[in-house]
Amino acid sequence: MKLLIQYWDILLSAGIALFFILKLTGAFGKKEHINQSKPANKPHQEGGKKIHTITKKEKIEKQKQHLRNLQDLKGVLNQISEKVKVEEKKIAQTNAGVVIEEPEETLPEHLKADVLNLKKKMPEFKLQQFSDNAANAFEVILDAYAAGNKDLLKQLLDKNTYDGFAKAIDEREKQKSQPVQTLVSVEQSEVINIDLHKNIASIVVKFLSEQINFVRDSAGKVTKGSKNKIENVRDIWTFERDLNGSSPIWQLVGTQKV
Repeated sequence: MKLLIQYWDILLSAGIALFFILKLTGAFGKKEHINQSKPANKPHQEGGKKIHTITKKEKIEKQKQHLRNLQDLKGVLNQISEKVKVEEKKIAQTNAGVVIEEPEETLPEHLKADVLNLKKKMPEFKLQQFSDNAANAFEVILDAYAAGNKDLLKQLLDKNTYDGFAKAIDEREKQKSQPVQTLVSVEQSEVINIDLHKNIASIVVKFLSEQINFVRDSAGKVTKGSKNKIENVRDIWTFERDLNGSSPIWQLVGTQKV
């Protein structure tokens, strides 16, 4: 989607440049009043109005200036055309499932060394891709917890973290008053730390999400919070993966409220 937005922005710029080119090109066909029999730049009367007479020399200079402007705009249009080709290539790669390389200069300074170190063991690692996938995992895990789906949680969490989630689900089911947590959206997913110890990679991600949290009793009456109030919630989660292992899943190994 981002690539498409950039692509249409470039096409819009090209259209604007082309519009001005056509305007300038049209200026060559515009008729000027030329009178060789009168002195240059001397106004004369025509129908009671003063008309400025333009000489051949002035017209030639004006056309030369139009030509220079036209050449400048054509240069701009050529640059835009090259950008369009680059964006088209990116879109084609994305549609074909090709992962676009992540330029080193786009990496945050405080993470650059850690990312490059991780890439030595995991060349396919992309910081932005991981951040996006972490946001998806955040949503899936919270939905699984809300639904009491222990089987799914067991695949995505390490044993200690899973035991904590499973215990909370069991206690929730026993209580007469039950907490309800609904994720509305994930507004931000930001990697804040990367650690590599031997073959174990750990990545800490900060999430900013919008949630609805309330407590209801056995009759369904809300006793705490509100069904209609959206809260901004900050979480810090830690994901871990054994780079020598067979599983491609980054398991959740720790959670923290901020």
